[in-house]
Amino acid sequence: MKWATVCVSCVFAFFPNEPANADETVISSVLENGGFEYPNVREPMDEGTVPSVWFHFSSPPDAGRVGLTTRCARNGRQSLFFKAQEDTDAYQTILQKIPVDAGGSYEFSVYVLNSAQDPIVGEAFGQISLEWKNAHDVECDRTWGSTWTAGLSTNLWQRFLVSGTVPYEAVSCLPAITFFSRDIRNHGIFFVDDAAFVC
Repeated sequence: MKWATVCVSCVFAFFPNEPANADETVISSVLENGGFEYPNVREPMDEGTVPSVWFHFSSPPDAGRVGLTTRCARNGRQSLFFKAQEDTDAYQTILQKIPVDAGGSYEFSVYVLNSAQDPIVGEAFGQISLEWKNAHDVECDRTWGSTWTAGLSTNLWQRFLVSGTVPYEAVSCLPAITFFSRDIRNHGIFFVDDAAFVC
């Protein structure tokens, strides 16, 4: 996987501890369920429940460990969490497919928090990206954003953003959130909330 490759047209940045602006995020974002409020979960940490509208992929297949939680939320009642997989060098991602206009500029952002009880450690990292698909649903390009690692705060939500220009052949974009477990197995959790995709 070419996670280090960055599109020349991409501009990405990391904005620590940015104050909440939930109203603007909700109004301007074309993402659905960007606050991960659906479905409602009963367990405090409901592993295996993928947020509505999003879809999940993992390598190895069916080895993902994502879920929804009521233990930690930046806004609303719930947030998304990723937990390290059992296999070394495994990865897992959630994505949402959105139609886009060729030549347009879009940005994807999320707020992320490390778990105080079970933080990510070692060489594990999370990252957001934009996957551009053509009319045949084939990926034609990918724009990678900056990463969060073991140094991620356990008490302050931090905002990560990736932006890029739509390739001329692309008709849709899949904003993605990915966790690369690398050298850790079974331990390590981070939370995600208030995802937004705007033009």
